[in-house]
Amino acid sequence: MELVTQSVTVNSIRDEVRIVCMGCIHHGAAGCDEKLADQWYDYILRKPNTYVIFGGDLVDSIHERDPRYLDEEVAPWTYGKKWGGTLIDKQYHYALEKWRPLAEAGKILWIHAGNHEWKLKTTSSRDLTLDWSRELSKISVKAGFGEVPYAGLSALSNLFIRNRDHTSSYRLTFFSNHGGGGAQSDGGIINKAMSMLRVYDVDVALMWHVHRKAHQGSPMWSLTDNGKRVRRERLAAVCGTFLNGHTEGVGSYAELKGYLPQLLGPLVVHIKREISRAPKSDPKRSTHYTRIFVSDAITTEGQEET
Repeated sequence: MELVTQSVTVNSIRDEVRIVCMGCIHHGAAGCDEKLADQWYDYILRKPNTYVIFGGDLVDSIHERDPRYLDEEVAPWTYGKKWGGTLIDKQYHYALEKWRPLAEAGKILWIHAGNHEWKLKTTSSRDLTLDWSRELSKISVKAGFGEVPYAGLSALSNLFIRNRDHTSSYRLTFFSNHGGGGAQSDGGIINKAMSMLRVYDVDVALMWHVHRKAHQGSPMWSLTDNGKRVRRERLAAVCGTFLNGHTEGVGSYAELKGYLPQLLGPLVVHIKREISRAPKSDPKRSTHYTRIFVSDAITTEGQEET
């Protein structure tokens, strides 16, 4: 497990921050919805106070000598030598160029490995995620921002949100991991998400892997250091995929296992600091708390989350 610390700057401490949770993209697979991924990359770049966490399985990471390899499951853009000499090099460079503008704008919070990248690491001694982290860090630092942390398969993370003159700030804590297992029922997905909050004392828990989207809030009352009551919002989320397992003319693992078609795209975690006066009926209540909620409104070309 990795320990990550990141910070972002907003004009006002009350400004909403959005985190797009993009994982299971599978660039290089024939079923990857490249147009939808590009929509989200563009959205993150255009929208202020909007950032991305990469959740692993970012490219397909399957090469010609892998037993899982099938010609029909390879994206047409991998043909030729534009992106490199080997299939893995092509996927590495293709994804890096997609993310270069995000790194130049300081938009990437951290980057996870998934089981596909991990399989490549253990069988072929190639750690794509660490290589991306290093190269994206160079790009980000050159542009005047911080590094892009390597988050491995799982990480506990601190995210500090500060106003521009650094007179006010607050912290959110995360547990994020690529995930594992094969849960597909609605109840199984929610239980898997909520189990993270039972084990990790964090505000936000994120996972991917099962190619589903689901989230559950778990608000609780707590006490501040000076003994005031405070509402603490907590959120667990399973964050979706960009891989269409039912693409015409392409066989897939999803079809082999009988998985149902899924709504593509990521989840967006919204964070907003709420500041108000304590009510007369409860003067010992804290006047500050962090509201956390989710949206996932971009699903097809032409639709946009607001």
